[in-house]
Amino acid sequence: MVLELKLRIGQKNVKIPLKNGIEISRPILRSGNVNAYFVDPVQFRTYTKNDFLANTQYGSSVNCEYFSLNAHGQSTHIECYGHISKRPLHLNKALPKTHYLVELVDVVFGKDGKLTLPKISSKVEGVIGRFYHDREVPQMFSGQNAPSFSPQVFQQHQWSIFVTDLPSVDPEKDDGQLLAHKAFWWNENKRNTQFISELAKIPMELQPGFYILAVQSLAIESDASPARLIVYPINDV
Repeated sequence: MVLELKLRIGQKNVKIPLKNGIEISRPILRSGNVNAYFVDPVQFRTYTKNDFLANTQYGSSVNCEYFSLNAHGQSTHIECYGHISKRPLHLNKALPKTHYLVELVDVVFGKDGKLTLPKISSKVEGVIGRFYHDREVPQMFSGQNAPSFSPQVFQQHQWSIFVTDLPSVDPEKDDGQLLAHKAFWWNENKRNTQFISELAKIPMELQPGFYILAVQSLAIESDASPARLIVYPINDV
């Protein structure tokens, strides 16, 4: 049995076999995770209480553990407007949709040294902007001053989601200006349903074009969550 996702895009019916999904997010590992902003390593710790040690390697019937991480610096993550808002806004109140029609493009440097995008189809709900299309994606971003996006990329945009394989749409150090983030959430009427996903890992062999993006995240009372991103190719929209 082959499960298919049946969608209607404009006037066109599309069938997408779910077996064709391609992961563009990073796993959270016990060691060797991506690192940005010099955050502490991901930590896993066995649950213990009195004389109970929840680890089957030590004779327990179950494994049960705590883990701690910083979503912004240690994982592919999705963030809502609460990331920069003065008022609290959390993902459990502003969860992303599960599926988006997106366009994958390779970003390029503009004349100002900032990243920009080629022309994007007006039909899409979001964009995946890939920087590492011809080189291996690094694990260590801390202190590397990775490229960032021109705020002009997001001026007057209507996208619901923007995905990048960089640690941020803004520079690692910009004295707290966050101009690209602010430009992305420019529309007060829509910003609560618009999301940025950073630190994706997009295979080099993935061709630019149209995809259905499936987003999985935690319904957590925080501005950001680790995210799993899966794309499904579409031949035409």
